[in-house]
Amino acid sequence: MAICKECNVAIEGNAAQCPLCGTPLYSGKKSSAKKIRQEPVVEPAAEKKGNYRVLRFMAWEIISVLLGFILIIILLTNFLIEFTLTWALLPAGALVFAWLLASIPLLLGKAPLRISVFSAVSVMLFLAFLDFIQDYTISWFYIIAIPIFILVSTVSTAIFIAVLFSKKRGINIAAYILFGMGIILAGIDLIISYSIYHSLALGWSLFVIIPAGFTAIFLLYIHFRISKAGDIRKWFQI
Repeated sequence: MAICKECNVAIEGNAAQCPLCGTPLYSGKKSSAKKIRQEPVVEPAAEKKGNYRVLRFMAWEIISVLLGFILIIILLTNFLIEFTLTWALLPAGALVFAWLLASIPLLLGKAPLRISVFSAVSVMLFLAFLDFIQDYTISWFYIIAIPIFILVSTVSTAIFIAVLFSKKRGINIAAYILFGMGIILAGIDLIISYSIYHSLALGWSLFVIIPAGFTAIFLLYIHFRISKAGDIRKWFQI
């Protein structure tokens, strides 16, 4: 019985090398056939984060150059034709607004709170700009734009919280969105009614609120029954 000099394993029979480590039994040289295990190369998390940041900045540069080029062409065209800026102000403002909305997530990265805040500020500035370029005064921005913006932000936050704290998510999310849509449309209807007629009354929004409300209630009912049954086939007796 031979004994391996490397791992001291007893080897039976006429084996030419150790079955465990591959060392030749009758030569001091180790077999060159021994395989070396190669561990997979794992990219560090910091390197991945750095690459992602570089890609985001490159995308921001491309968007900035393209939108800036279009903006310059529009302004120059308006100025060369009329020797002043008139119709180009609206598309120029829209381009700047689009650039802001694209730049905020690309520059801030994974920061949802800051992205939401800066995006909200951008929307408010664009609405104020739209009001200002009409007659170079601020009129409907205070009585219509700001209330509607606050309403939409509040309802959207409520929907997000409702979805976040839902134990089971399914068609109930669609129901929450329908409820929110109805509330937003009703609020817009009341805001416009008050700004024009100085009275609170629902009009056109009822044609959307009523079917949306009944549909949302039906979806919540189906979601409740499916959640209790556990299996949709049992519920429909298929």
